Amino acid sequence: MTHIIQISTPKGGAGKTTIALNLASCYAHRQGIKRVGLLDIDPQQSAYEFLIANPQASITALNKNSPEDTKDFDIIIADTSPVRDQDSYSFDCDNVVKVYIMQPSYLDADSLFRLSNVAANPPSIIVLNRFDNRSKSHQKIFEDIKKEFETLGKTEIVKIPELKVFQMSLMSGYTIYDPRAKAISGSNEAIMRVTFLADILSFL
Repeated sequence: MTHIIQISTPKGGAGKTTIALNLASCYAHRQGIKRVGLLDIDPQQSAYEFLIANPQASITALNKNSPEDTKDFDIIIADTSPVRDQDSYSFDCDNVVKVYIMQPSYLDADSLFRLSNVAANPPSIIVLNRFDNRSKSHQKIFEDIKKEFETLGKTEIVKIPELKVFQMSLMSGYTIYDPRAKAISGSNEAIMRVTFLADILSFL
């Protein structure tokens, strides 16, 4: 059975595609996982174009026009468009884990809370990307989101700090799991954070 991880964001600029590419790379490096597909549904097609220009081992670049059947993959990472409505794109199966990527800002938090179906169908994981543990406003946003979703069901909140290695590696044509990324400062922490996210998703 194909495990689908649907990655969305209430608004653009939160690092959704960066997380999607590195998460796909994380799974592609795991034993027992034979085929990983990254399905790019975002109109910008950033993830798809990156993988076509920079092929990554064991990751297949997919979009709406791809002939491959998603059922032929162990894991599909779906990079969806920034959405105003949580159900703007849906998969015709039950084994979909929804992940929301957002920055720790009140604008992003407000956009998330305004999604029409978020209360009835909350995401499994919210990723607070570019999180600064030293920032009181970031901590306050984390507490507000935690309080909001505690009443809705089981939603995990994962913090990922801003690390230059994410952008520097992609600009060079590879992900943080490529051996070349080890030369970039922060690579070990970046791998730890994304691997932790992948581990949580594996149990959902």
